[in-house]
Amino acid sequence: MAAKFSWIVVQVLLSVWIRICCSSCGDLLEGKSGDLRFPISGGNVGESLRCTWTITVPERFRVKITLTDFVMKTTCCSCTHDFLEIRDGSLDNSTLIGRFCAKREPKFIYSTRNVIWIQFTSDFRTYRGNRFRLSYEAVCGSHYTDPSGSFRSPGYPFPYENKDCIYSIKVPKGRIKVKFESFRVNGRMPVCLYDFLEVKEIGYFVLSNSQGESRRGRYCGINKPPIIYSTKGRILWFRFKRSGSSESGFVANYHTIFAGEGTCGGTFKDTSGLIYSQNYPYHFPPGQECAWKIRVDPNMHAHLYFDTLKFGSKMDGVCEYGHLEIYDGSDESSYKIGEYCGDVIPNKIISRTNELMIKAISDYKQTNIGWFSLHYESSSGSVCGLSKFTCTNRQCIESDKECNGQEDCEDGSDEEVCPETKDPDFLSWYRFWPVSIVGGMLIVGVWLWRAWKKIMAARSEVDRPRVATLSPNHIEMLPCTSVEPPSYSEAVAENAELPPTYEEALRERLNPPNGIQDADSLWVHSDPNTGSTALPRNVGQTLSMIVYEGSSTGCHGSPYDSHRKRGYTSLHLNAQSV
Repeated sequence: MAAKFSWIVVQVLLSVWIRICCSSCGDLLEGKSGDLRFPISGGNVGESLRCTWTITVPERFRVKITLTDFVMKTTCCSCTHDFLEIRDGSLDNSTLIGRFCAKREPKFIYSTRNVIWIQFTSDFRTYRGNRFRLSYEAVCGSHYTDPSGSFRSPGYPFPYENKDCIYSIKVPKGRIKVKFESFRVNGRMPVCLYDFLEVKEIGYFVLSNSQGESRRGRYCGINKPPIIYSTKGRILWFRFKRSGSSESGFVANYHTIFAGEGTCGGTFKDTSGLIYSQNYPYHFPPGQECAWKIRVDPNMHAHLYFDTLKFGSKMDGVCEYGHLEIYDGSDESSYKIGEYCGDVIPNKIISRTNELMIKAISDYKQTNIGWFSLHYESSSGSVCGLSKFTCTNRQCIESDKECNGQEDCEDGSDEEVCPETKDPDFLSWYRFWPVSIVGGMLIVGVWLWRAWKKIMAARSEVDRPRVATLSPNHIEMLPCTSVEPPSYSEAVAENAELPPTYEEALRERLNPPNGIQDADSLWVHSDPNTGSTALPRNVGQTLSMIVYEGSSTGCHGSPYDSHRKRGYTSLHLNAQSV
């Protein structure tokens, strides 16, 4: 009994779950969010099903559908027997959003109002497992069809809660131009993960393989986005995502244009700017060449970003009908960074110096060349960063290898612009300036020491006893000198000839010698009364003698006393025979 009761409960819960999560063939669904899955177990071959659902969310909201599972195989390429059809409204004749099957698998679908219509059709002849599963939710936002208007974030400028809003514009004809009057969204370019304003050129849906999308961009921060144009047609789509509460938001105005606003070439010197192809957002003229030059401050670099690109085409890696050339400098003689064409958005381009040149070339045989739009900013960030040197060919090397006398760049640009250097031998002393200073001080010291020695030697010559040289024909006693005679010990120290004793001096005076005493010495006698001097005859060589002067009063007195008080005088005589 208990087992039977449990089985009944399981069946009831299963039926309720199927009713909630796996709707039957057709239903009316209401609420802010929900799920829809059909069929739950596949169909039978030959069984034809056509089921319709209508989803309604609260007023002033839009319906966002996310496909989580979609299998719809058909016999061929068209959606004839097996498809999922979605319309923007509540009726089967409302505006068709799309019919999806096979490889045309939607990822997101957006309505322009608060109701959407869905129909599943299949005869299961190709595949019994055809099915779909989706979730829906109400999102804020609006849809605009007037030729001009404005839109803003929810509650601007007051604080707002977490929001995910969709804004779409579809004008009757022409192109759409959107300009932001105010913009402040948390985040920092170019990475905007949680808060952002996203721009696409889509209408109602996004395919899983992102086909049908010609542009994509996310903006955040405090800087206003560039002027946005519709290039594909008459439609622009915006998604505003906010993950928290904030007082910031945006205000934008739009209007319709019918003629291109881009010019052919120009020079840009501001810290930031926008560049549009000629006739943008319409097609670039055939057989045309235009060049745009960017020049920022000398110590800065230009950072170039592509906003849109659909210019010419690329076949097997070769550009056809039209292409862009970007040079790392002011003219075509500069290094060519690359050629760009097709619809693949390139990565950011950074100049090596403070200049960039963009050149657009189109083939005169092709009319639908395409368009492009770019914006640039001035920044101190270089290609290789601040710690490395950027070669002309954009190769990165260590900064200390610049101007080291060896080519480290493949193109040798690290040695092209270097300061002039002189002969290392001429300036080698500068590397050892401490040694140079010490050596100079030693040289000056030696010079001063030698000069001091010369001065002292000159003074010592002045202080020496006087030496007189007498002519052979006339020799007389030198006048009395006032030089104090040396002491006995001084005389011995100077190796001077010892003076005679008192007895010897007295004896020599009383008994003068008659002639030369030896071969090298001669006594010279001076008469105390007359002052005359007598020399021996037959003297033919240089003679030396010692003369003992008298007292200070008259050069007379005791020989011994005269020597002790007045000193002695050496006379070098050069005498000949008288």
